[in-house]
Amino acid sequence: MEEIKVVGKNVYLRPITHEDTDIMVKWRNEPEVFKYFIYRRPFTREGHEEWLRTRVETGEVVQFIACDNADGRPIGCTYLRDITESLDSAEYGVLIGDADNRGHGLGKELLSLTMKYGFEDLGLKKITARVISSNAPSVYCFLHSGFNITEKTSQLTIPDGEEIPVTMLEITRETYEEG
Repeated sequence: MEEIKVVGKNVYLRPITHEDTDIMVKWRNEPEVFKYFIYRRPFTREGHEEWLRTRVETGEVVQFIACDNADGRPIGCTYLRDITESLDSAEYGVLIGDADNRGHGLGKELLSLTMKYGFEDLGLKKITARVISSNAPSVYCFLHSGFNITEKTSQLTIPDGEEIPVTMLEITRETYEEG
């Protein structure tokens, strides 16, 4: 895989590797992260390795580890998943795994860097996102980054059977370029 590095003011994005598995498992199973994910089963090493083999290595997903510019320490991850062959769209996802880095605006920077990569490097036409509606900081971040709400009251049944309200958002390349 070509070595990609997307550099921002506070963080940079680098491609995820198998060496990141332990930290991803740790982050995804932390209660503050877990409660905002639609996939609500315990996250395992085996499951993550399978994700890398079947989704990332096949190109269906582009996933990055976000690292602190000052010391290179991983603080979270971001991804574009379900990338269509025609590059019409992809779905965005993010997590700030390092608790000390939550609530400091890094989510917006990660979103901005990933949009830049998706629109400018991949040539995507649209990026979508699904956010659990109770995650107000995330919805706010998307709206202040140029996304529009496309559906606000969608009910999603997650794997444990619970129905949760989800906000659907999207941004087009045209809107991104105007911003």
